[in-house]
Amino acid sequence: MPRGHYLTEGVKDAIWVLGAEGVSEAEIARRIVMPKRTVSKYLQRMGGIRPRPCRRSERCLSLAEREEISRGVARGESARAIGRTLCRSHTTVSREINRCGGRGRYRAHAAERAAWGRARRPRATKLELCGELRELVIERLGQDHSPQQISGWLRLSYPDNAQMQVSHETIYRALYVQARGSLRRELTPASPDQASEAFRAGAL
Repeated sequence: MPRGHYLTEGVKDAIWVLGAEGVSEAEIARRIVMPKRTVSKYLQRMGGIRPRPCRRSERCLSLAEREEISRGVARGESARAIGRTLCRSHTTVSREINRCGGRGRYRAHAAERAAWGRARRPRATKLELCGELRELVIERLGQDHSPQQISGWLRLSYPDNAQMQVSHETIYRALYVQARGSLRRELTPASPDQASEAFRAGAL
């Protein structure tokens, strides 16, 4: 039975769909035939917010293109020749080959896995990049304001300054998913129950 990080994508989808319908965690667990603790831990790890699906940018190489690069390398073709076949810049092809082991070790599927791994690396959020915004959010959380209230207040207070606005989803993620170390300790005045509230409210 899959658990924790090993939940299948189908099971994860079922959890979010049922949650959006207002089904309790206990009932979700019963329907998908899993322990309630497994469902609760997964939701807690996600902060009660459905993660955005991974999408490949049009600028990124596809698996089919990587397989063509691999075949071109095997045939001894130059990066320019491979690039012409793919209608890609030769510098794109060169970077791809060099980043993934060079001509002697390049493999399409290994390069594809590495590309998805790089795409999943966490990026700095507004709350990490803007100290003034972070301090305002921390102050409001300390006053028992919810992330939704804080997000709305920021939009009203700074209507012409996008850098001082942040979505409630970003605040939830900073609280329960992305934050580490001192940042997480700073953002913990909010109630731990807010993750479950976000989940039940449909903030997916």
